[in-house]
Amino acid sequence: MNIYTLIHSMGKGDKRHFSLYSQSQKANSKKYVKLYDLILKQNHFDEKQLKKEIGSAYYPQLKYELTHHILESLRRKHHKTDKSSTLLCIDYAHVLLNNGLWKDALKQLNKVFDTDHPIKSNSAFLAFSDTSYIKSRYSSNEVLKETIQSWDKRKKELINLFDIETAYDKLYMQITLINQEMESVRKPSDKTRLKKFLKEPYLKESKYSSSKYAELNFHYCHGLASYLLGEYSLSQSHMGSVKNILDAEYSLRLNREDLYLRVMANLSLCALQNNNITEADGYRLELIKYDSLYTGNNSYKNYLADLLELMICNASDKYNKAIKIISTQLSSSIKSKPQYRLTQEYTYQIFQTVASYMELGLFKEAKKTILSFITENKQSSKKDAYSYARIVYLILLIEENNNDLLDFELRSVNRYLKLSDQLFLFEKIFLNFTNKLIRNKSNSTSSIYNKLYLEIKDLKKNPFERNALVYFAFDTWAKKKRT
Repeated sequence: MNIYTLIHSMGKGDKRHFSLYSQSQKANSKKYVKLYDLILKQNHFDEKQLKKEIGSAYYPQLKYELTHHILESLRRKHHKTDKSSTLLCIDYAHVLLNNGLWKDALKQLNKVFDTDHPIKSNSAFLAFSDTSYIKSRYSSNEVLKETIQSWDKRKKELINLFDIETAYDKLYMQITLINQEMESVRKPSDKTRLKKFLKEPYLKESKYSSSKYAELNFHYCHGLASYLLGEYSLSQSHMGSVKNILDAEYSLRLNREDLYLRVMANLSLCALQNNNITEADGYRLELIKYDSLYTGNNSYKNYLADLLELMICNASDKYNKAIKIISTQLSSSIKSKPQYRLTQEYTYQIFQTVASYMELGLFKEAKKTILSFITENKQSSKKDAYSYARIVYLILLIEENNNDLLDFELRSVNRYLKLSDQLFLFEKIFLNFTNKLIRNKSNSTSSIYNKLYLEIKDLKKNPFERNALVYFAFDTWAKKKRT
């Protein structure tokens, strides 16, 4: 690039903007300003004179820095124009979301893409439109002819790519909505809904050959759907494909680092659901070692890693270590950036915390935690988690031998489950068990607990009922209470 021509092409406004821009830089990085002033005073480009005044050894680096800073200054000024404000809003949105300010990022995007109003600009085709303008102004006849001949083909490719990527974006939003409305498949209608989703043309048959971004969404949709269906090995396979794409595609990871962190956590979670504790811990360690591209994502990464360590400790019967994680690491990572934590992750955190307290006989702390969750989620759409929390509260009353309150709470839970259409086989088995326990007149309860354990164990073979054990190991509790 001819630095002399670039500088002398700048208008008064450009020069003023560059002056203000350079003043905002650190003092020790302003040596390039001296080179700028020297070139500005020249009537013709005299590189030998510049090297003499600047120093031959420093000239190449300062010339590079000056070019970079001028272009950056002009870019910032250019982004203030109506057309380029689209790019600026997108840039701002990415900066905000990588600092955890999702609501503010969405406001920036809504300035140029508001789904409630029709599109009034060709912002999606900026590069394509600018290419035609620039080539028509500055190209040889032969290049212009070649461009015209290939134009329709390129246009079709662009439109096709746009269609494919937006189709997968829509599917990504759909599976997110499904996950917000159900935590796992507990009834035939849930399974039917997910199976119907997986029969969508773009998921039934891969149509992402021209886009790694579309391929990423293809695998993520399959991975999350499989997890909800309780098919953890299949989910792990698809999540692994997502991770591989983001590992290989740096530009994608720049914009989707939050997803990358969640996928690594999902891989560990899938391994845990399959009782592969060593493999789960391997994914956790990989997550810890990962260097976040954005400082703002470090808090979320640490939270996920701490949550996974808590789950792994509970799965390995290391409850004292689990309590330490809850009171130190996990507590610290929550306080630093609470907005990062998703509802699903928070739910796992609550049930894992309660499990740790219970195993060490800290029932007061366990009750406080679960009751707080029940109060917070009374109106939540996450009915499964709320129902399990009510059942865990029954368990804590059993542990305290509080039969009077247990009897009252049992009737309350039974009413809630019926009214909310959440009274599935697992819930019926547990409520029946609790009722027998309350009415039991003998000193021995081992046979009642043993029956509960065997019935829950048998539920693991049921594709709907096995998902009742996702958050809390009810079978493990029953097994330990048999003796």
